[in-house]
Amino acid sequence: MSLNGVKSALKSLAYFSGMLGWWHRRRNARALTVFMFHRVLPRESAAYAAAEKEFTFSVEGFGRCLDFIRRHYSLVSAAEVEMAVAGNITLPPCPALITFDDGWRDTLVYACPQLKARNMHALLFLATEILESPSPQWWQDMLVRILEQPVQARQLMQRLGLPADLANARSREIDHAVAGAVAAMPLAERLALLEEFLSPAEAEAQMLIAEEVQAADRACIEFGAHGHTHAPLTMLARPELELQQSHALLASLQPGVSSMSFPHGAYTEAIMTHAATAGFRLTFTSDPLLLDLKHPGSGHGIGRIHIPENEWTTESGRVSFPKLATFLFFRPQASH
Repeated sequence: MSLNGVKSALKSLAYFSGMLGWWHRRRNARALTVFMFHRVLPRESAAYAAAEKEFTFSVEGFGRCLDFIRRHYSLVSAAEVEMAVAGNITLPPCPALITFDDGWRDTLVYACPQLKARNMHALLFLATEILESPSPQWWQDMLVRILEQPVQARQLMQRLGLPADLANARSREIDHAVAGAVAAMPLAERLALLEEFLSPAEAEAQMLIAEEVQAADRACIEFGAHGHTHAPLTMLARPELELQQSHALLASLQPGVSSMSFPHGAYTEAIMTHAATAGFRLTFTSDPLLLDLKHPGSGHGIGRIHIPENEWTTESGRVSFPKLATFLFFRPQASH
C-alpha cells in the first residue's frame, strides 16, 4: 500500500471508529465554525465546466457536505451568532453557520434545494453592484478568466497602466491590485474594457437580480453584504463609501441587514471600524479560524473555513467524511 493509501486508511479508521467525532465534540463544543462556499452547479453543466474549480461544488458534493455538517454540528443563524458574541445567549454544542459569497444565481437554483431538503439554512453575502449590472456576466468572473491567460493578462495590465510583467508573477497582492484598478472604473466602462478580451457574453445571467433577492425564501437564505463592487477594500481610497453603499442598497431589499464579509478576504482594523460605523454588527473574514465562544469579545473579524471539492476533501471523486473531518476539526481557534 502506498503512503497516501496508508494515510487514507488511518483517517477512515479514526473517523469511523468515532474517535475523530469524539475529539471534535470535546474540542469544538464552544467554538463556532463558519463554512464558506461560493458556487454549486451540476457537474455535467457547461457552467460547471467554465467555473473556477477552487470555488465550485458539484450538487452531489455540496449535498454530501451538508450531510456531514448535519451529523457533526448544530446549525445556527447570523442572529443567534450576534446574540452569542454579545453574551446574551449560549449556542448549542459545536455551532456552525453556512455562508455563501458573491451572489451567484446558482446559490438559489441549486444550493437552496439541497438546503431545504435537509431543513437547513445559509447566509449569502451579496456584492450589491450585481443588482444594478446590465451584463449577464459578472465583471469579477470576467477578470479571473482574463488573468488566467498570460497574453491577455499582460495586455490588460498595460491598459491599466500596471507593469505588464506582473502577469507572470501572479500573487494575491497582484490580483488585488488589478481588481482594485478595474473596480475603480464606472461599471459601464469596466464592462466594456473586459469584454474586449473575452468572447461574447453567455445569454443566461450569472448573478442574482433585485427581484430574486426580495423573493428569496428567508427560511433558506438570508442576505448579508460583500461590498458593493467586490473590490478589495484595502485597494480603495475611501472604503467607507463602499461599505455605506452596500449596506444602504441591501437594507432597501432586506431591512435590518447587519452582517458582511470582506471581498477577497482583504481588511484592516480601520476597515473593520468603518464596517461597524456603516451598520454591520457582524463582520466575517476569510481567515481559516474558528471563533472561541468561551471568550467571544465582539462580532467583528469572525473567521471562515473555505471548503473546496478537491484532493483535500474527496476520495475517488466523492466527498469523503474522514477527509472533511481532518480538514475541519483541527482548525485553530481565535477569540476577539
